[in-house]
Amino acid sequence: MTNNKFDKAAFAGRLQQLLIALKEKPTPFAEKIGISRAFMNDVIHLRSGPSIQMIFGITNYREDISINWLLTGKGEMFLNDDEQQRLSAEYWQKNHEVLEAAVKLAFQRLADSDGDERAKEIFKESISIANLE
Repeated sequence: MTNNKFDKAAFAGRLQQLLIALKEKPTPFAEKIGISRAFMNDVIHLRSGPSIQMIFGITNYREDISINWLLTGKGEMFLNDDEQQRLSAEYWQKNHEVLEAAVKLAFQRLADSDGDERAKEIFKESISIANLE
């Protein structure tokens, strides 16, 4: 049976390994990934576990950082080019579908509103151009 409990100490250790590998100090790195210095210190000193914002910030900072390694310790710290390309393609395909649906819904709501005729024309043109019909 596997242990599903998150290990804050192991995560903090891997975060420190990552900082060393990236030649980063905690405070500037916190700023780069969009979290406060205080929160970074809380994670490093085991007062808190990582937040979704922190993980998201790390993935946006460097796409080749393995989040699986960071969270679980499994695999390598950095993804190789093949893994990175596969994950990037999956990410963009998934998010493209979500974005496509959101744009279609937004334009549909605009067209369904009491907006002017030009708004309805824009909706129809946009749907046609984007092949969202």
